[in-house]
Amino acid sequence: MNRSWFRLGAPRLVVGMRAMALLGAIALIAALIPLGGSRASAAQADWDGEYILQCSCPVWWWEPWEGEGTFDEAASLDEVILENGDATVIVRELPREGHELLDLVDMRTDELEGSRRYADLEELDRIDGNNLAIVQRRWVDRNNEDILSFQHVQVWEEDFYLSIEFNAPDDQFVDLWDSLEDVHLVGTPILGEYRGEVVYAKLAGQDPAGDGEDTTDTTDDAADDAADATDVTDDSADGADNTDGAIVDGADATDSTDGREDAVDLEDIGVVEDGLYESPNYGYEVEWTDDWTVDAENSASEATYDFVQFIGEDGYVLSITGQELERADSIPDYVDRLLDTEEEEYNTDILLDDADEEEGGYLGVYETEDGVELVVYSATWMHDDGLIVTVILIAPPDEFEDALDAAQGAFSVDGEPVLELFRTREIRNALDL
Repeated sequence: MNRSWFRLGAPRLVVGMRAMALLGAIALIAALIPLGGSRASAAQADWDGEYILQCSCPVWWWEPWEGEGTFDEAASLDEVILENGDATVIVRELPREGHELLDLVDMRTDELEGSRRYADLEELDRIDGNNLAIVQRRWVDRNNEDILSFQHVQVWEEDFYLSIEFNAPDDQFVDLWDSLEDVHLVGTPILGEYRGEVVYAKLAGQDPAGDGEDTTDTTDDAADDAADATDVTDDSADGADNTDGAIVDGADATDSTDGREDAVDLEDIGVVEDGLYESPNYGYEVEWTDDWTVDAENSASEATYDFVQFIGEDGYVLSITGQELERADSIPDYVDRLLDTEEEEYNTDILLDDADEEEGGYLGVYETEDGVELVVYSATWMHDDGLIVTVILIAPPDEFEDALDAAQGAFSVDGEPVLELFRTREIRNALDL
């Protein structure tokens, strides 16, 4: 669902969460959500290694990771290479001026193709965008081990391109991925927005949702990994038919044998009981009716935000995110950045937008590569001092009024209704309903 990856800040989180809603359980990003713990002591000088990138952003690492960072002045290139057993992490940063996003991808491809240490190099999948590229590779190293590689490149701090690459043997990939919690960029675990088992499944051509289908033939756009978003959400709704409002894991809830529900600690993501969610970081409560189910597999609580996603019985998707305002500057700035991303990355036609110091948001229509037209309604408000909450609803245009009625009638945050930034008449007029 993550169709845009800014720095570790509000635009990436909320726009990314919105994209994840479209991808559903099989999304690589799933992904967009950092799972696993982060070191509370990251702000303290207790790391085993440190390197400061050109953007003045620190990279920290702890044992078992070892390595160093270097700066190539002639190429204006920062490079940090770390090792943990058979795994490697490569962090690179280039100024945007004079370079392009894919320069960091091409640089790595040229290195691999030009080295005698690697054989049978294969690019398994590639996702290209204006601000994001993801490249998945496989090769055989000089020890005859099958190596899987995941490279994430994005615009970083506005003026730079950042590449983070993780490489590990096939049979150790997931276990070594988990050790990335000991490598931080600006105090947050690198690649924390991805789940290792989901990344591995994509690299290995398996089905991340667990139904055994071959996923090697995926689309080139991360936003369309799930193809028809209505099919994804309908599948999720089908799984909820026999649950009486119970919590589902984002896949087929009627299949109790796949063991995936055990992988999600519901209390950790904030689900107290059916129909009640309490933000682990911020304490606000969300209540909902049994017409909606928690997509537990695609919900998470991290050190810097809480995110919970729901699937309606008619296949609509709603997400609620809480985070500190300091991560978003101000609500008008926050909404402006989201609007820029909507228009530049998703070609969204913005129909309504408004923002002040207390609340803001927008209504827009966009189309997937498969021609599926969807409406996105994003509303953010100042919930408590220093805390903002964002609610996003996604549904097809001809069903959006029903979806909005269903959401407004089902959800409350600390007893207050949601998605009331725009009047129903404004929305109807904007959508020509």
